[in-house]
Parts: sequence; C-alpha cells; structure tokens
Amino acid sequence: MTTMPPPDAVGSAGPVAQQMLRVTVPQDSWPGQALQVSTTCGQLLQVRVPDGAFPGQTFSVAYSVGNAGTAGTVYNAACSAQGV
Repeated sequence: MTTMPPPDAVGSAGPVAQQMLRVTVPQDSWPGQALQVSTTCGQLLQVRVPDGAFPGQTFSVAYSVGNAGTAGTVYNAACSAQGV
C-alpha cells in the first residue's frame, strides 16, 4: 500500500470513531516488520506485520479517527464529509 502525505485539515477536539483497515503484506516483508500505511482518509499509521503473516496475505488493523487534540488521532475534512 502506498503512503499519502499527512492531512492538512485540523479541527477542534471531539469524539473518536474506531475504524478497521485491511492491510496487504508487501513483497519482501516479514513478521514483526514495521510498515507505514495510509487510511482512505490519508491518516498515516505505523503497523507491524503479524507473526505467521506472509507477502500477499491481508490482516486487519483497528485505528481511531477523530478530531485533533485526541491522542493518536487526526481529523481530516475528507473523512468528515464521508461521515467517518
């Protein structure tokens, strides 16, 4: 999965929504390797390839989408427009 530049729209503190992202293990990757992936709204996440995973396999990652001011979350106007 390719990465995207960080979002540039920042809002005030607010609720956090939990989302799931499916990640495909890239070729030449191995269990435990750190990957940088991008959500559909442009939020960058650091994830690790799970034990037993191999290139081409997918795994799911839970992440938070909310407004700035909440630890570990980024607010993006595109996500807001999508109701995320």
